[in-house]
Amino acid sequence: MGLDGLPHALSCLPDDDEPSFLFARGLFASFLSAGIGAAVTNPLELVKVRWQVTPESMRTATNMSGFASEIVAKEGVMRGISVNFMAIGVSAIGRVGLYPTVRDVFVGARGGDVAKPTPGDMFISGLLAGAIGYFIATPVFAQKTIIQAEAGLVDPKSGLLTTGAKAGSAPTSPNGWIAGMAAVAKKDGIGGWFKGSGPLVVRGATLSAGNQLGYDGFKTATSGVLPEGTRAAEDRSHTSSLMQQILASIMGALGSTVCATPADVVTTRYLAEPGKFASPIACATTIMSQEGLGFPFLKEAGFYRGSTALFVKLAPLYMLSLPLNEGLRSMLGLSS
Repeated sequence: MGLDGLPHALSCLPDDDEPSFLFARGLFASFLSAGIGAAVTNPLELVKVRWQVTPESMRTATNMSGFASEIVAKEGVMRGISVNFMAIGVSAIGRVGLYPTVRDVFVGARGGDVAKPTPGDMFISGLLAGAIGYFIATPVFAQKTIIQAEAGLVDPKSGLLTTGAKAGSAPTSPNGWIAGMAAVAKKDGIGGWFKGSGPLVVRGATLSAGNQLGYDGFKTATSGVLPEGTRAAEDRSHTSSLMQQILASIMGALGSTVCATPADVVTTRYLAEPGKFASPIACATTIMSQEGLGFPFLKEAGFYRGSTALFVKLAPLYMLSLPLNEGLRSMLGLSS
């Protein structure tokens, strides 16, 4: 089914105004929009992961654009697209789909005005919603990171990788992410799926907090300044313009990059090299001692190694998936 048939498919969902159905529609919209965005931007995610896990001694390119060009020329950039769709889609059920509910509950619990959430409300609600979404998505995210970190050409005779950061070794999940998850469950039980969930949850929580502070905060701050639709009288919902959504998406990407790059680096290194580090804290300590703290965009080292790549990946992902989510919510009869 092409995207032109999407409105018809959405219209086939239960036409019920019960809260449970409305809630489920919102979660579905967040999953689908984020998954589509992840599939379209998969090349950027692959390059970001490879840049973070490939030591400088193994890179012939001196900058990220050259590094990306080499990957495109030698290997292509579509590896891991299906698992990336699932990982980002599932995590967005929490990060995007649960956020409005978490925010309103949090504001109400502290006795605030639900129609006027503060930046602190947005940040804390984003943390909570993101943590939930990324914990649920941990099993799929682990496979995504391994598959994309190991992306490279495989020698058909030996079965070993000939390019990439793991050249000379066998792929961890040669038969795909579903088989990879099954192998983990067989070896370590279901609990093995959630190994490494700590840094991933921290990454997801900080990424979501920065995203919502930038996205929701920008839309709130520019309400009445940039063009927008009609605000509902009974609540804060409104139909924002595409211009407002795109600019808010860029601000959301900036917020996510600043807040989440350190956790992103630790998560990627820890999950991509199972057994190398005793714990996520040991991984972080090693990064700090060997590379330093770094600084977003200006000093691409340590905890901010790959911050530019993360922003370049998140900006188009958010610019596609967040307005698409609002469009899907509108199709489903939900407020944006």
